[in-house]
Amino acid sequence: MSDHSDLLDRFCKLQEDTIAGCVAFPRESAYAADFPYWTNYLGPAVFEIDGDEQGIEIRTVNSRLIVAHFTESYDGEPEAALYGYISLWHAAIADTQQLISTTYTTAPTYLHALGVWLVGDGGLDYFLTPGVPHVQIGIEFTHEARMFEAVNT
Repeated sequence: MSDHSDLLDRFCKLQEDTIAGCVAFPRESAYAADFPYWTNYLGPAVFEIDGDEQGIEIRTVNSRLIVAHFTESYDGEPEAALYGYISLWHAAIADTQQLISTTYTTAPTYLHALGVWLVGDGGLDYFLTPGVPHVQIGIEFTHEARMFEAVNT
């Protein structure tokens, strides 16, 4: 199995480059006092063999962009900013399916030429995450990362 240990960190660095002033975490259960912020976590994977007998792992990566916490004084204004952030992320991931950022200036060797694709998003949503003291308001993006895997022959 190949080492993909920096996959979520690469997502985080690209997200921090895309939305100025935000912070991104390589885990789902995270909390920041300032907005917006990102959380990232791995979803399921499927494995395929391509035409050259090379193993391919297609890994789901979920990214949440949190724009507010739901509290008694919540007035809904952060939701308006969300739409601009959505467009920024769509453009950033379309521009670099290889997860290149100011921190990671070259593509990882484990990433297939098809790289990372945005599969979709869930629209405005509310998240109740274990360990986070508030209901989070934001959007979740679903990506597919295609990566090379060693094949036993």
